[in-house]
Amino acid sequence: VSELYIFPIKSCAGQRVKRWNMMPNGRLRFDREFALVDSSGTAMRLQRYPQMTKITPVIDEVTMTMRVSAPGLPDLELSLLDESSKPNGVIRVCGEKCGGQLWGDFDASEWFSDYLGVECWLARYMDGRYQRPGQSSAEPQPRQIGFSNEEALLLISDYAVAKLNRALTSRGEGEVETRHFRPNVVIRSSSTEDDDPTETVKFKFLKPESGDYSLRKVSECARCSMVDFDPRTGLKGNT
Repeated sequence: VSELYIFPIKSCAGQRVKRWNMMPNGRLRFDREFALVDSSGTAMRLQRYPQMTKITPVIDEVTMTMRVSAPGLPDLELSLLDESSKPNGVIRVCGEKCGGQLWGDFDASEWFSDYLGVECWLARYMDGRYQRPGQSSAEPQPRQIGFSNEEALLLISDYAVAKLNRALTSRGEGEVETRHFRPNVVIRSSSTEDDDPTETVKFKFLKPESGDYSLRKVSECARCSMVDFDPRTGLKGNT
């Protein structure tokens, strides 16, 4: 593993970490656990609000807080402890509905709204009912992947990014970084084969008694136009 990221708030900047807790379903703890939602209850996305890439959340598992920063604003600190008294609701993510809970107080909502220039609220993913497109109502689903679109963990190899950059360079276009793909895990590969060598990845835990942990690729992620936005500036490219 050469790079490891979590994205606490969907579509916002990632937090690079050296090590992190992995949940039983393969999701990294707190990854895409929060989302900003508009007045219609829809999760806001980078494609429409590119300035979201400059909102930088940082999780501290010791103090159980999330500190959020953005240019021109004082830092915002939010507790990660239970706020079960807050109302629950349904949030739409790429056409799918899942449970969410408003998080933070009015000042938090105002902080995000001021920066993005649109009224919005911070929501936290809640396990429970989840509605897929075509269903008439929300039904219990074993989702538990936060506000991720497809799977619990996104992985890419530096080999795949290097291969893409060779193609871009041959067309006279600029190169991209692994961060353009907003992955959780970047693996180092020396493969010279045509296929990306990521069918199965085996991890070794720090504690020997934990044994090995294997992850099997269950699908290929057809990344949307989000990868065309520079992760540092939010500017749209031409990749």
